[in-house]
Amino acid sequence: MLTAALNVVLRPVPADFREQPAHPATTSEFKHIEFFDLTGTNGGLEVMRRLFGAAGHDITIANNVPALRALPPTVITKHYTQLDEIADDVDDARVYGGIHWRYDQEAGNVLGRAVATEVVKTHLRPVHP
Repeated sequence: MLTAALNVVLRPVPADFREQPAHPATTSEFKHIEFFDLTGTNGGLEVMRRLFGAAGHDITIANNVPALRALPPTVITKHYTQLDEIADDVDDARVYGGIHWRYDQEAGNVLGRAVATEVVKTHLRPVHP
């Protein structure tokens, strides 16, 4: 599984990709590399899925947003019952914010889940056997 994920992520960049406009957040030649933020979110969530299950959670995240010009301060609150909902929001935020392309997010998700699966299967042991 890990090898298959690495093959997806480390694939050669197709010729037509070089003709695409610059990455939303950078003009670096390395815009297509799957960074830790692409793999880390889904990697961490995959470990949580395997330990606590994928659904049936009661997770609330609140963020205090300060006043901005004519806009008053506010609190944005998100409620999740499934870990995939969190991953989807993180993916969307990175794409809409111009940080990554959607296909980079998808490739990073595959790699993150594959690494997490391998770690859980081979390295995590019960505290009380």
